[in-house]
Amino acid sequence: MAQVIAQNQLFLGLEFGSTRIKSVLITPDGTGVSSGSFTWENRQKDGYWTYARQDVLTGMQASFARLKQDFEVRYDQKLKTLGGIGISGMMHGYIPTDKDGNWLVPFRTWRNTTASEAANRLSLAFGRYIPPRWCVAHLYQAAIDGEAHLSEVKRIFTLAGYIHYLLTGVFTVGLCEGSGMFPVKDGTYRADCMQIFRELYQQTGQTTDPADFFPPLLCAGSPAGCLTAAGAALLDTSGDLKPGIPLCPPEGDAATGMVATNCVLPGTANVSAGTSAFLMAVLSKDNGDAARDMDHVVTPDGAPVVMIHENNCTGGINAWEALFAEVATLTGGTDIDLFDKLFQESEKADADTGNLTCYPFFSAEPVVKVSEGQLQINGNAESRLTLANFMKMQLCSAIAPLAYGVRKLYSQGVTVSKVAGHGGFFKTPNVGAKLMSAALKAPVFTMQSAGEGGAYGMALLTLYLSQKENTLPAFLEGIFRNSQAATVMADQPQQDAFDTYLARYLKPLI
Repeated sequence: MAQVIAQNQLFLGLEFGSTRIKSVLITPDGTGVSSGSFTWENRQKDGYWTYARQDVLTGMQASFARLKQDFEVRYDQKLKTLGGIGISGMMHGYIPTDKDGNWLVPFRTWRNTTASEAANRLSLAFGRYIPPRWCVAHLYQAAIDGEAHLSEVKRIFTLAGYIHYLLTGVFTVGLCEGSGMFPVKDGTYRADCMQIFRELYQQTGQTTDPADFFPPLLCAGSPAGCLTAAGAALLDTSGDLKPGIPLCPPEGDAATGMVATNCVLPGTANVSAGTSAFLMAVLSKDNGDAARDMDHVVTPDGAPVVMIHENNCTGGINAWEALFAEVATLTGGTDIDLFDKLFQESEKADADTGNLTCYPFFSAEPVVKVSEGQLQINGNAESRLTLANFMKMQLCSAIAPLAYGVRKLYSQGVTVSKVAGHGGFFKTPNVGAKLMSAALKAPVFTMQSAGEGGAYGMALLTLYLSQKENTLPAFLEGIFRNSQAATVMADQPQQDAFDTYLARYLKPLI
């Protein structure tokens, strides 16, 4: 007989990741109940990396439908209500809409570096680094370029903020997500930076006040509206889901990664490594004078964070895995567990990866000053092209820009004593974690959900909406008190080997 479960004690996290739209249901103790997933991919259109609006909607519906089916099979009951819902998505990007909520241009994702000119000008004007991924950089670049759509802009969204608006009619984002749109301090957009931006924006000939375009900010634990009838129908095409379910503030994948790894207190750090990779180090105070290429954002409850972001991580690995799978199919073999097997093969590599180096840039990589995508493998007559060396080279290059950024962070006096790892790079036990430890020169620990994280972290933020008596750190401490984690620390020869690779990797770039 199926277990009877109280649906008003289930909390849904839905995350729009770069390659999957993931959904997860959890109970009040943080235990996963059901999940669903939809695979998608970005594309280039008119010079921009983007996802079609229809793919956003159909992917959300498919992911939720698979979760709903999984739940109903397991518990033999229709999923009709929930204790709460939370929406997460790829942080940064640009979705401008008119007064009726129509997209004015295709979604410009975090992967685009087309706003580099605007980002450089804003960085100088604000006195702190603004990367080309941020919403304000996209908006200002559109103004510099005189794009016609600006005359109709009513609101600008991140992907998470847009979906939240569709489901609730409420225009808002969480603190961490908002801090990747525009500089944030003390729970609100920085007034000094906004005044500077207002002047810069209007100097391009625009007459509107850009401050009006940005969504209000909400701290974690704040109510952010309820599921409307239209939102329920959009999310659940079966018509079973009822309106009125509360939603928490929408957040980006940076926030959900910190929450899913219990890294929201000063001194904690986590690294997410999937299509892109980024390290989040929570600080005791805002370190606004840190070096270039470091974002300054906040946790979902407002603590200062320095973020080191690289655009290209596992994309090259995934592409080669797909190619090897084609070879396996062509020869009548199987590609079952190919990802894990290729990661494990890398551990047989020569210490110097056979003197091979690669640059798996599907898009530009600002951290190492690469302005456009390129795919390149370098070697010489002495190189040893074995499968082990080839895969070790891919893994090292996948995190080399991150390692370079972290070394700059260390030079600023910021120390990282231990790092939580999550994302596809850590899916194969020990392999990715050990290499990341060598790159960061710090112990790396992974939890059982290391290959996931985002949707679970969003579900926890949804659950936190009903835990108002606790601070966010206290709430997470209760959730993770008995969690199991595996910690690895690269030995000195492994660290030295990575340093050797990084020096060879950086030589033609920096």
